[in-house]
Amino acid sequence: MLESEGMARTIGVVTVARSDYGHLVPLLEALRDTPGITLQLYVAGAHLSPRFGETVSAIEADGWPVSARVETTGASDAAVEVAAGTGAGVVGFARAFAAGRPDLVVLLGDRAEMLAAAVAALPLAIPVAHLHGGEVTEGAIDEQRGGCTAWARPGSISSRGAPRCPARSSRGGSGCRCAGRPCS
Repeated sequence: MLESEGMARTIGVVTVARSDYGHLVPLLEALRDTPGITLQLYVAGAHLSPRFGETVSAIEADGWPVSARVETTGASDAAVEVAAGTGAGVVGFARAFAAGRPDLVVLLGDRAEMLAAAVAALPLAIPVAHLHGGEVTEGAIDEQRGGCTAWARPGSISSRGAPRCPARSSRGGSGCRCAGRPCS
């Protein structure tokens, strides 16, 4: 139910890298332009790292206000640093979500930073909508794939070629659907 029906909603969107930001822009525009929706943009990961160009400045130059910056990047790409960054991300997202209290958090993809956001939302009882779940990217840590989708309501895979939808298999078939690229 939206404002026109008596209730406003706050939607949090997480972006962690240029790879997800470009896909999220049409969704961000739609949310911004929808009456009764307040958009919160949570920026983390490579966007905040000097190693990757601190692309948060491009997000702000595009006119998007950043609700919170969440540090999730370790000192290197070594496994222990990825794990440490993911743990820091859970803490950071938990604090950011507790402060912002979004009614829903939108995640795109299966990066470790997105998993941290999903884990943080769970004990706060914030529903997660997960887009592009279960896809395989060369060089990815495939064991984490599906973690975000498993907690998401709703989940959305981008193609029937996505290897699996964990929400479908673990929750009786109703949690995931093939929806194609967001806003295409």
